[in-house]
Amino acid sequence: MRDTRLALFAYFVSAPFYSCMKSLPCSSFRRSHLSRAALGLFVTLFSLGDPASAQTLSTSREVNFYRDVPSRSLDGLAARSDGALVSGPRVSPLDLPLDADLLWSAAETGGTLFLGTGPAGKLLSYHLAAADSEAPLIPAETITLPHDSHLLALATLPDGGLLAGSSPEGALSLVQDGQVIARSALPVGSILAISVHAPALDQAAPTAKNTEVLVATGAPARIYKVDLAKFRASGIGLEKLPADDEAALAERGFTLWGSVRDENLRSLLRLADGRVIAGSAPKGNVYEFPASGGSPRVLAENNNAEVTTLLGWDDGFYAAITRGDTQRRQRLDSSSSGGGSLRSSVPTSTDSSSGSDESGDSGDDSGSSEEGGSAGGSRSDGETRAALPPTAPGAEKFGGSSRLVWFPKDGFPQTVFSRVGIGFFQLARHGDYVLITAGDEGELLGYDPQQRRNLLFAGARASQVNAIVPLPHGGSDFLLIGNNPASLERMSWARDANAELVATTRRIDLGGPAELGALRVGAGGAGGQLSVPANMGLRVEMRSSYSSDPLEGWGEWHEAIRHSDDPAWYAAENNGAQPEGAPPPTPLRGRYVQLRLSARVPAFEVSGARLYSLPQNQHPQLSSFTVLPPSNARNSADTLRKAAEAAKIGYRDDLATAADTPLYRSSRVIIWDLSDANGDVLLSTLSIHGPEDDADAQWEPVLVDSENRFAIFDTAPLPEGRYRTRLDVRETAPRPAPQRLSISFSTDDFVVDRSPPEILHTQLERTEAGGLTLTVQARDALSLLRGAEFHLNNGTRYTVSHPLDGILDGREEGFALELSPAQLGTATAVEIIVLDEHFNSASTRVDLRQ
Repeated sequence: MRDTRLALFAYFVSAPFYSCMKSLPCSSFRRSHLSRAALGLFVTLFSLGDPASAQTLSTSREVNFYRDVPSRSLDGLAARSDGALVSGPRVSPLDLPLDADLLWSAAETGGTLFLGTGPAGKLLSYHLAAADSEAPLIPAETITLPHDSHLLALATLPDGGLLAGSSPEGALSLVQDGQVIARSALPVGSILAISVHAPALDQAAPTAKNTEVLVATGAPARIYKVDLAKFRASGIGLEKLPADDEAALAERGFTLWGSVRDENLRSLLRLADGRVIAGSAPKGNVYEFPASGGSPRVLAENNNAEVTTLLGWDDGFYAAITRGDTQRRQRLDSSSSGGGSLRSSVPTSTDSSSGSDESGDSGDDSGSSEEGGSAGGSRSDGETRAALPPTAPGAEKFGGSSRLVWFPKDGFPQTVFSRVGIGFFQLARHGDYVLITAGDEGELLGYDPQQRRNLLFAGARASQVNAIVPLPHGGSDFLLIGNNPASLERMSWARDANAELVATTRRIDLGGPAELGALRVGAGGAGGQLSVPANMGLRVEMRSSYSSDPLEGWGEWHEAIRHSDDPAWYAAENNGAQPEGAPPPTPLRGRYVQLRLSARVPAFEVSGARLYSLPQNQHPQLSSFTVLPPSNARNSADTLRKAAEAAKIGYRDDLATAADTPLYRSSRVIIWDLSDANGDVLLSTLSIHGPEDDADAQWEPVLVDSENRFAIFDTAPLPEGRYRTRLDVRETAPRPAPQRLSISFSTDDFVVDRSPPEILHTQLERTEAGGLTLTVQARDALSLLRGAEFHLNNGTRYTVSHPLDGILDGREEGFALELSPAQLGTATAVEIIVLDEHFNSASTRVDLRQ
């Protein structure tokens, strides 16, 4: 019995090899060295792996500093759009008293900085300190505009005067020597931009005689030209000026200079040749007005956008365009001071007659007029609707996008920089850089027209930076004005050789728990030679976590060590001095990693980096295991290809190599599938154990250490009975032997059955119509029954697979055949054949004449 059980053999390639083995006695096959060598040869041939499978199991990830470093994690450094980390400005908050909830605008004149605030209509003033002062601003007096709320626009005059435009009053005020000396409420909802141009200014004797002032408004979108002399002499007016009374407007110094069909004119820019550029909202169009005013020309058309700011440049200008649901982003909050609330700090005016969030298509011209702009500009009774004052930004994430568009003097506009989820607010120039203040997370951005690259600078504390003002006594410094919270911050470009420059990446997801390897800084994302000079003094730190929480679960920062013989940085959980003979330090492990780079150099520049890691080795998984039904082939008519197709197993490389292997009645085919998260090369060993009633049975392999995921073996030498199976899977090269994992799966049973079923009884009944009903009851000892065949001796044959109890699921079943007189014909006898699932059959003959 034991010799028979041990005489198991597998075949893989051809029927001749199978026939050769089948002709040997079981015991002689067990003892034959030649047969063992031959079998080993075929197993080896089928176990050879693709050379491509020998690739490394470690992974690497490019660290792109522009993508992986948030703005607020930069200090004295900037991330460039090519992934490099370069020297940049420092941003530091100014500890100054702010008697305001919101800061909207800024202007500087005569060494004094003015800030337009809301919602109490205050002008904050600060004296500019010396360039070497740590506190560039010294608080001065606060000027209150008692009849105004939000001061959205400020502009200084050559004689030291200050113009302030408000919302929702739509009033223009003139402030001189700390006093409001003139005020007019225009027939609009907001004053959003003021342009002051003094072409014939005599610096020795400042005068406003030739100064031209344009005021851009919202609800409706108009541009008024201001006669400063008349306006100054008109005094303080509280009543709204009538929209259709040109004489009344002219009396106070205002002339309608231009208008558009959008709702708001958001920004103004006078070019050197006299043309005036205006940006609108909520369409977001860019208009060009002739120097004398009148009808504009559309330079660029948008939809659902705001042209938040314009910046003159050599041979053209730039426009910052923020796209999003500009109407829906504004939320009316009756409980807030000033009567309104705005999601974004972009000061766009809207219709205040309703608290609804709904708005029509901003690109639709229906309901517009020259006088009223869009439908929200004027009421049917002629009264102008006041615009909602923009107030504090909420916590809701901005879901729009922004673009920086270049308008050359003689050419087509082109987008040079775009970002999603960020609003662009104001532009400024620093050398050859375009500076962009933005939000939602205090982003400060830049664009280099020469290199055509974008830059990410150190971020501000405020969520939205509304304005940027050059500090005239601060060299290359700028003042940042922001909201949420309201704050003043200093952007300094001065290089301090002793200052520490720092950049910290955001949480980098390795895709799964992993062991960290080298960090090659300056590899440019290609993993090649480093470009970091040794004298730069670059310091690299790493920390890891298994949690996706950005704040909780992080380990300590570990300083990475740069090996002298391998110019890369390595971090370990204990990277201090190791005593002689101590085990090597434990590599840093985690699912998420953060990097912190720092140096003390006047000029810093490194290209991207590459981080190497080894993912956690995970056990192989058994995703499917199928014991194919026995074949009915007697002369190798079936093949592995046919069996796999019948079992609805799709194409697989390992099956394709043996697709034409013949199958016989005694062949058994088992197919499985494995998955491995690490892409390891896996070897499978399939063993069987049985039959169940053999107390001495042991596990015997039918496939050993094969990369194939199927086994074909002959059951002819095996005793009948039910057999258990076990699949042992282990990892192999290229993973080193100490790191290899293995796992054992208890898998499905199969039956070896060569005995025919037993026919218990047959029954013949005649019907009233002269036909017959034939019934057979059968039972099998090991297998389920497949069905019954009825062979009439007149040559007619019938197959019945549906049992009497309705479900073909047992080792004992009954089958019945009903024959009409016409079907019965001349038949006098029938042979009934019952088959089991292994195609074993039993038959009996029934005389139909009884």
